[in-house]
Amino acid sequence: MHRTETHICELSFCAKPCEFTTICHKHVDELQDELTEFSTDEKLRLFAIARGEEKPADQTPRSGSKGQAVDVLSLPTWTLAMNIHHHWPHAMPYLAQEPKAAKHYWIISNGIQEARQKINGLYPDHQDPEYQDAILQVRYPRKAGDLIEHMWDHYRIRISHSQLRKWTQRGKLQPIEVEGSNHHLYNPKQVLELM
Repeated sequence: MHRTETHICELSFCAKPCEFTTICHKHVDELQDELTEFSTDEKLRLFAIARGEEKPADQTPRSGSKGQAVDVLSLPTWTLAMNIHHHWPHAMPYLAQEPKAAKHYWIISNGIQEARQKINGLYPDHQDPEYQDAILQVRYPRKAGDLIEHMWDHYRIRISHSQLRKWTQRGKLQPIEVEGSNHHLYNPKQVLELM
């Protein structure tokens, strides 16, 4: 008896049939799209980071002695830049049929993420002005009336003066006392944490 089996995509999250390839063409196309999203400026910045001309966005300050020699060229970053600029885009047409396609898929995917972190930082949206404004809004202390209005306008949460007073009496909310005034200021972040 002749037995036929359909080959399944070797990426664990997919497992769809792909008869003549190791992984689905759809996943290769996704990688190709991610690679083409790198602008020329981003690629040049990655090469500059590799040469030591710029600092990576995700770099934390190093502790060490001042007399310690520092490599001018970061070979791992240079290799990553070369892969994104040249090697990986040229490998895309053949990736789906390659015997180790699943392994190469993850190497390329992780490399793209690493490059994005070096160029933009770990959390690029944290530089967004809207994000910064939202952080200020949630941390900016307010008078009770302003806080009640703010909670409704921004979060559609109704609270009352009596509710704020009860939370304060129970120790769940710590208002900020203003010297020379009967008013207290409340932190919206604390109120959100109580919800």
